[in-house]
Amino acid sequence: MAQDYSNVKEFPATKRFTLSATSNRVTQITLPRGAGRIQLGSVNEIKVTHEGTDNTAIGSDYMFVPANNVLSIRLGRGNNRLDDIYVAATAASTIVSILFEEL
Repeated sequence: MAQDYSNVKEFPATKRFTLSATSNRVTQITLPRGAGRIQLGSVNEIKVTHEGTDNTAIGSDYMFVPANNVLSIRLGRGNNRLDDIYVAATAASTIVSILFEEL
């Protein structure tokens, strides 16, 4: 189910959520406008992509994050900025931790 964090206004901010009970299904994450960097991690391997539709199979273009690691992403500015990212995992019901930073 999609996670909307567009209303987050104070940084740094941390959030945790559970991915779909079906493996390799993406969860859409709506990013706060004030965030300049996000960091994503999990105790399980996760996959991150910039394109998709909530609760559909992940496409072939993604970055994997090994278990017990964090991926740090600096967000673009202006027209180059993404409003959403998509996360999936091969293990069903994986918990994802996310950190939003202002920079």
